[in-house]
Amino acid sequence: MTAKRTLFLTTILLAFALGGCAPAAPAPEPTRIPHAGLAEARSRAKRLPLAPLPEAAALKPAPVTFFFPRFSSYEEPALKFAKPEETRQDGGRVTLSGQPYALETEHFRVHFTFSGRDAVPDADENGNDIPDFVEQVGSTLEFVWDVEINIFGWPAPPPDGGRGGDNRLDVYLSDIINRYGALGYVTNEGHDALVGDNPATEAVEQRAMSAFLVLDNDYQDDLLRPEDRARWLELLRSTASHEFLHVIQFGIDGGENDNWFFESVATWMEDEVYNDINDLVRYVGAAFKAPDSCQLARGGVTKEEDRLNWYARWLFFRFISERHGHATVRDIWLTAGHDQTNGYKAFAGPLATAETEILQVFREYSLALLLRDFEEGEDYPTVRLEGEAAADATFRPVDGVFQMGADYIEILADGRITVELKGAALDSALLEGLLVGVTRSQVQVFEMPDGRGSLDASTYEHVYLVVMNLGQAQHQRDCKEAGYTASVAGGGQAQEPIDLRARAFFEPPVVEGLKK
Repeated sequence: MTAKRTLFLTTILLAFALGGCAPAAPAPEPTRIPHAGLAEARSRAKRLPLAPLPEAAALKPAPVTFFFPRFSSYEEPALKFAKPEETRQDGGRVTLSGQPYALETEHFRVHFTFSGRDAVPDADENGNDIPDFVEQVGSTLEFVWDVEINIFGWPAPPPDGGRGGDNRLDVYLSDIINRYGALGYVTNEGHDALVGDNPATEAVEQRAMSAFLVLDNDYQDDLLRPEDRARWLELLRSTASHEFLHVIQFGIDGGENDNWFFESVATWMEDEVYNDINDLVRYVGAAFKAPDSCQLARGGVTKEEDRLNWYARWLFFRFISERHGHATVRDIWLTAGHDQTNGYKAFAGPLATAETEILQVFREYSLALLLRDFEEGEDYPTVRLEGEAAADATFRPVDGVFQMGADYIEILADGRITVELKGAALDSALLEGLLVGVTRSQVQVFEMPDGRGSLDASTYEHVYLVVMNLGQAQHQRDCKEAGYTASVAGGGQAQEPIDLRARAFFEPPVVEGLKK
């Protein structure tokens, strides 16, 4: 028997950070041009093949399709809305506060009511007897379906056996912000939803599940700030793109047990579908302010800085998609589902197709955090500085580094120096260091073989030691901390850098109370 599982977008603790905009004037196309620090700058409509899955996944060949690094068009699909019809209450799902009605679109059945606490706004400017808010929900969902399935190539979710009225995906509009503190959620309905094999793919799944989606009935709740209520449309759009991917995820592998994988990829999808909204930038704090936390950890248990860590780690997948394409992230999830491969093993095949591997991706990502080397990096915070290491002294951090986490230490020294990294995990090759020298025009990166690296510090405006824990926890309960020390001594033969790169959006990281 499979337990019922529900995934929430967020709680009201984050609602202050989200929003939308009142009725649907088309949003302008973004003008930001990818900066020179990116590995590559792709055309917005460049025709590229989707990255194939590993052979073991036995998928149908991926078709050639338009590849969009971001999809920002706000042109809604031309929809023919069926008049809302009365429908019975489905007690096994969501019981609305009044007589339920259902609006039918091509792929969705949107359930709503006109009375009680779940009532939708009754404005109907076009006089078609369908509330404008409900029409906007249907239009938004069809747009999200088109982008995530037809453009980005994710498989359609399996049918639910007619529950909710027919085999279309059921969406319930309910007062969930006030009731649960949630902007939206998806549940797989437990063992009743076990489909096993998703007919939308040629792979034979074992744990595909149907699901239904719940959105707030108006996004006008008093728990939201007035400016957030005024921006309800963007709030609806970002929530719908996030939650619909959860439905897709359940339809691939409802038994996936890595919650960080569910939430970080669904959060990443928000910006893939609606690049202009950027609500998810508000989630990113833990990625920069607690970069030494375990990627799998929920966060907020032992320190405030990594609260909402599951959501913040969307940036790791954003990094992968910026360097290696949207399809690589998609294929990682498909591999996890079709092979029932949990943890980081699912990354191997898709990253090999992209001619890289997980540890190299993490090294590059750790450097990107320091440099804010992302397409929208100017909008991100600076990474947390663990501290400063002075010449002829030994640096001891406040705490260690968890698996797939990194610390950043500024080296305060002049002339030729040698930095030595020591740690209990170093002998098992879990800890690894990089030295980074930043000039006014570029960044130079130095390896630290056997935990030692040398450079001429006087050449640079800033020098940093990046301490990475390359260990990989398989489950949140396996997250462990690795301690270390770093010593800085004068002298040594300056090494040649292994990499030169642009400064990107670099700003010197600081620790509150340590530097201004």
